[in-house]
Amino acid sequence: MLRVYLYRCFSTVIFSLFHFMEGGYSAHMKPYHSQAFKVHPIFTETEYSVSGTLTDDTHGGKDFYHMEVYQANGSCAFVTPVYFG
Repeated sequence: MLRVYLYRCFSTVIFSLFHFMEGGYSAHMKPYHSQAFKVHPIFTETEYSVSGTLTDDTHGGKDFYHMEVYQANGSCAFVTPVYFG
């Protein structure tokens, strides 16, 4: 079993990767009002990947494409214009 070791001030926290598939982890480095960190949950490739095909039949001189991706949780990603031609 693959384990993840998180080292923080005078202590070590050990998790399996399965733990991070169920949810993330956050903690303070020292007690009360200290720096904090967060390890976000991990996802399998099928949960974050998508594929598709676009066929552009126009024969213009210089074309560009812009892509917007919206996730179910409201997050979004934008690909700036990609120019062809």
